[in-house]
Amino acid sequence: RNEIVHHAKAFQHIIHAFVTEKKDLTEDLIKETHRILTRGIPIVDSEGYLEVLPEEYGIYRTVIVSACTTNFTVPKFVPVKMKEMYDTLKEELIAAELQGAVDPFSIAAKYSLEFVQIHPFQDGNGRTCRMILNATLCRDTGVVVPIGERGEERAEYMGIKRRSSQHMEGHGEYATFVLQRASTRLREIKRSWLGRENSE
Repeated sequence: RNEIVHHAKAFQHIIHAFVTEKKDLTEDLIKETHRILTRGIPIVDSEGYLEVLPEEYGIYRTVIVSACTTNFTVPKFVPVKMKEMYDTLKEELIAAELQGAVDPFSIAAKYSLEFVQIHPFQDGNGRTCRMILNATLCRDTGVVVPIGERGEERAEYMGIKRRSSQHMEGHGEYATFVLQRASTRLREIKRSWLGRENSE
């Protein structure tokens, strides 16, 4: 229950800043979102020892991490890579708005995937990645895409992320996956509204 409450609070925090107030996605915003997300949720290793101390929540990691065959950014380069991500996202959003041609699915997929490939925190990167994805989508489309609710969907999502990291394939496959999930979500919302109207 605690994890659900903090997840909701963290999502509300990033949505309010990035979507409602139209602030930039910044280091402070991501760190505070991560801090809220992980607050009060102990991160323990297989032997039951604390792996991440509570005061380290919302702070970039200082240890090397990997997952299967994927090696993430070396700790000393994390701040630089994150700054590059924030700066290029800001530039891309400004350019897209000036041109009047925003592809929110491509942008959301690109930067949430880049975030998870950097893996700036010791824990909670996947959850924070999906918050970045949905905050970016919500800002331009008003749509939130739940990902990983079903086992097969989660396996597909993890496979896309793994292939992108291993083969440097870019974010195209992920953007298509997100677009498909968004289309499904919109159809579900439409059916729900039509059902509500028919019952009134």
